Amino acid sequence: MAGELLKPDEFVTIDATDDAWGPLKDFLLYIDRDFSGNRKDKNSYKVFEKGPHSNPVALTRFHLKETLVRPDQEFFKKYLVGEKTDGIRYLLVRMKDDFVYLVGRFFEKEPNEIHRLTNDRGLGKHFKDTLPHESIYDCELVRDLDYTDTPLLQIFDILLARDEKNIPTNYGRRPAHARVQRMKDLSGTALQTQCDRVTFKYWQDVHSVIECLPCCGDSEFIDWRGNRYNVDGLVFMPQHRYMAEKDQTLFKWKPAEKVTVDFQVTKKDGSWHYLLGQSKDAVEVQSVSGGGRLRNLECVLPTDLPEEVQDGDVGEFKVAYNKIQDNDSFTFEFVQVRDDKKGGNGVSNFIDTLVVVKENITLEEVMCTLVDERFKVKHSETLEYKHERARAKYALKMHGLDGIDESAPPVSLDSVFGDD
Repeated sequence: MAGELLKPDEFVTIDATDDAWGPLKDFLLYIDRDFSGNRKDKNSYKVFEKGPHSNPVALTRFHLKETLVRPDQEFFKKYLVGEKTDGIRYLLVRMKDDFVYLVGRFFEKEPNEIHRLTNDRGLGKHFKDTLPHESIYDCELVRDLDYTDTPLLQIFDILLARDEKNIPTNYGRRPAHARVQRMKDLSGTALQTQCDRVTFKYWQDVHSVIECLPCCGDSEFIDWRGNRYNVDGLVFMPQHRYMAEKDQTLFKWKPAEKVTVDFQVTKKDGSWHYLLGQSKDAVEVQSVSGGGRLRNLECVLPTDLPEEVQDGDVGEFKVAYNKIQDNDSFTFEFVQVRDDKKGGNGVSNFIDTLVVVKENITLEEVMCTLVDERFKVKHSETLEYKHERARAKYALKMHGLDGIDESAPPVSLDSVFGDD
């Protein structure tokens, strides 16, 4: 929760009795707004079942072949890629009053999900002076690895903001490249330049990532970027408008060793039980079927948990895959308590995550599949072209993917990686 990262004097948590509660809930219905920010239907009211944020789905090999790699070249070019930050998700909101708010994922259903920043110190003081009225940004509070007691706030998408003419504009209904361009413009303003605790996510086209793909493991690539905060993967963003809740074409990729799941844990008769889903809809992990994607699913769960874990807590667990005869067997290792979560992962999300761990898609496979013929450089003798072709041919050969032009000059991995 925000209290884990923000200092106690930097914010005040508000509840349904606060005068700002009603206006905030109405203001956040940006999904029903037109381009100028006006409500299209004043009588409509949307309840966000899974929060107002755009939630990515785990990238599987099916998505890699059927969605990211499409015969329609123009569709593919619409994808942008950015780092996946390991933090706590919020909307940064300012209405027409003098306050700035951080709004959590389940603000409509749960208490303690809306935090009003203090105006005379910290982030609140900065935003009071620099964040225009009528603004909504999608952001994440992350722990600063250089100064652990002063968290960073990373802005990675823009929903409602002032345009170049200072007019409140619903960027959420604009394609990704327009939102990214506006964020680049804003990153050069006082919103970022006057506070080293605020940063904008850097989105780029997939080709740019391919060019800087080093010859190292997936986790090393993530760490190699040298960020001040934890990055545990990549996000692939399509070019359509911002979508609240679950976006089936917004993908996240993480190295298999960094993949985790969330369970709600409860103790009965001296034994720990692990639940998926929310409250009354929660089901025990051991009762979940893998269906056609994970036949003979077997989940090996911890019998003991650290003393810090209390009955009813939500815990984050690392996942490891083992093929045991005909069984898809997964083991789980406790990582930490998640105070910002209200329940375990949904069943479908849980199965998707296990499939990701089983498939163990590497960053090289992702990038090489994306190369295909869409980013072939014009001059085939350049080193960049050789790198792309070699990596693509290797990935396609290893994983049985289609689409490479076998008439191109063959280049071995050894010869390419031996080049200066």
